[in-house]
Amino acid sequence: MHENKKKTKGLTVGVAFFLILGLSVLSGTLQAGVEVSFRLSGSYGQLVNGAGDIEEARKGWESSVSDVGQEDRYTSTFDWKTPKRSNDFRAELLFRITRNFALSIGSGYIFVKNQGSFRVDYERSNDFGNSYHYESHGSEAYSPGGTLSAIPITLDAYVFLPIGKKETFTIFAHVGAGYYFGKLDFDIDMNGTSNYEETTGGELTYRRDTTQTLQITQKTDSNSFGFHAGLGLDIKLTRTLSIGAEAYGRQVVFRSWEGSNVMKSEYTSVTWTISGGERTYEDSDTDSSYGNLWTYQIGCSDEGKRYTNMWVWDEEPEGTCIHNVRKSRINLNSYGVSVSLKLSFNLF
Repeated sequence: MHENKKKTKGLTVGVAFFLILGLSVLSGTLQAGVEVSFRLSGSYGQLVNGAGDIEEARKGWESSVSDVGQEDRYTSTFDWKTPKRSNDFRAELLFRITRNFALSIGSGYIFVKNQGSFRVDYERSNDFGNSYHYESHGSEAYSPGGTLSAIPITLDAYVFLPIGKKETFTIFAHVGAGYYFGKLDFDIDMNGTSNYEETTGGELTYRRDTTQTLQITQKTDSNSFGFHAGLGLDIKLTRTLSIGAEAYGRQVVFRSWEGSNVMKSEYTSVTWTISGGERTYEDSDTDSSYGNLWTYQIGCSDEGKRYTNMWVWDEEPEGTCIHNVRKSRINLNSYGVSVSLKLSFNLF
């Protein structure tokens, strides 16, 4: 079914492209020379579904942190929003073959940034016969964030409808396809602290303070074909200079990501006892892997809750607590508006 949808979508775009091409060539008046235009544009877009699995993984983290906060003696906060905004900078070279038709080749840079934070705190204490007492509390603060970006190489077909004798205003529409070089950089930092104290007869007898830091960096790449279309208006300021605005839509899905995952951790523990005084233990480690970016669910019972995660692994993750494993699907499906500046001149 999915393959049929892909074929139908591709056929629709293809038919639209050649229909526009045929009508434009038939209706347009061949110019004395080919007009060449250089267009620079900037866009503000809205993602359709949070970039696909990026949003699914974010919701998995949110659900997990929320459930931990429901447990006894734990509290949690979560401030990591759905990625919604995309930015697009584009440069195009247009070849206007007739009064009503042009072809273009272009490139640009599309990016989506998403930052967040969440935190888990715990506190425990107990008394035993009023002679022995312990207290334990700690926290883990996380700072996740990343950038999804792509550099496209695009081909477009334009149809122009000039208005008035001087053609000060021109309505245009375009459809096109592109090959997208995608990149996803994801980082998450954790800073954790904990403190444990024991008192006997009201006197401190044991204390342990620990700090832990964790830095995770994932860098992955994927390439894919995509489609886009737009409808807009150009306003001629001088014979060669125009400004424009358009509404656009884009569809591009990346289905196979590969890259690296680097984890750096540091741990320090300071303990104190009446008999032994103060002792310090320190440890650090760096672990790295290279492979595919996988999306899967974590849950250790069939009846329990499952949490979606997205991670780079050397091999496909497996285990009794791992379910519904597949390669991650991330998209830049979006719609938005753009403004442009166009410089035109006759080639010959």
